[in-house]
Amino acid sequence: MSSGQLKAELVNPFLRSTLDIITTMLGGTLERGEPGISDGSKKDGHLMAIIGFTGKIKGTAALSMPGPTASQMVGRLLSMEVGEDDDTLIDGLSEIVNMVGGSAKADLSTVTGETLQLSLPMVISGNSYDISSQEKARWLDIPFVSDMGDFALRICFEKI
Repeated sequence: MSSGQLKAELVNPFLRSTLDIITTMLGGTLERGEPGISDGSKKDGHLMAIIGFTGKIKGTAALSMPGPTASQMVGRLLSMEVGEDDDTLIDGLSEIVNMVGGSAKADLSTVTGETLQLSLPMVISGNSYDISSQEKARWLDIPFVSDMGDFALRICFEKI
């Protein structure tokens, strides 16, 4: 399945889990923007928290955001001030994307009839990296505006 053929039943679990985590766990407000298709490339000054999933469907989900947004989100998660250079920032972002992936996994497992597996989350930062995907994969890029700052949910499914 290419991202051009993304089905709502596969995307909606990620939207629901993002909404739930931001509003419930972080106590934030959230407004979704218009989805678009991207090549998954990094945006300058952004951190990208990534988690993969495998099973009947395979792919990657990511949260991409500027440093100040990441600091605000992790600060709310941990109920403490977190700076952009704080080592806690990476661990906190990993936990947030892990929660989004875990919640979506439960819904996706129901859709596919098989329990999916999640990879370990990772966070990519800095200004000198590229994200390369198989066969010039296209990512669904869903922007959000929150009271903690702007961010995007990015999803890419491997062809099946």
